[in-house]
Amino acid sequence: MVQAAKNDEQIFQSLTEPLLEGEINVKSVWPDTNGILVLCTLGLTILTTIACILSMMKIRKLSTTLLILQQTSHVRSEKLPSFVYSNPTNKIQKSTIPSISSILEWDHLILALLICTIIMLIFILFIIVRRRNRGTTVLLELTSGKHCVIIPLIYLPLCPSFLNIEPPFHISNFTLSDFSSCNLKTDWTGFKIKNVLNEQSLEIQNVINLSWINWYKTSKVLKHPYMAYILLQHDGLLTPLPDIKVQENIQYFKNDK
Repeated sequence: MVQAAKNDEQIFQSLTEPLLEGEINVKSVWPDTNGILVLCTLGLTILTTIACILSMMKIRKLSTTLLILQQTSHVRSEKLPSFVYSNPTNKIQKSTIPSISSILEWDHLILALLICTIIMLIFILFIIVRRRNRGTTVLLELTSGKHCVIIPLIYLPLCPSFLNIEPPFHISNFTLSDFSSCNLKTDWTGFKIKNVLNEQSLEIQNVINLSWINWYKTSKVLKHPYMAYILLQHDGLLTPLPDIKVQENIQYFKNDK
């Protein structure tokens, strides 16, 4: 105590005071926080291992019980081979693939024939129209402004350059027959077509045969004032005869009612 007083140090009267002040460190028997966590983890691991072992034992017993209680399948022993010769029976195996006749019915055959017929008709019509476009067609057009009808007069296989067409000087008195005959009659004159190659000429008749559709359209046109034109068709192109300027100057084919 004298030495502590000389050194100006703190003097304790009992041993409890330095313990409370933290001057003396006493080793504790209890582990710290990390030690406690390690001990808890170790305990849980041991308990989990024991639980897994017990579960495996119970599962093994349960599987053994299920195998015992499972119904067994009946098994027959194989027949002993026979050494007695027997002729093999030749049986014709039926084909598993059904025949075509059983699959296809008459309805399918009729439908196939109908489709083939339609395709052939379309092909034939295409050839006919293509051949007619190569030639020259002389047409008669009647128009009232509201209604119009184009009537084919004659078809010529030559090109227009080999034809000398003389249109009529006038057209008048259009007369439409009844529906049974479907004819159109007019009073044109001098309507001729001449072949330049062989110098042969052809005169267009003044009686024209009409289809039912053209007859109906013509009847609607003739109920009003109309104009008549001669057209030349080649390769899908239409050309009036004579020229439109000539028609405007002389009021060509005009018919007012």
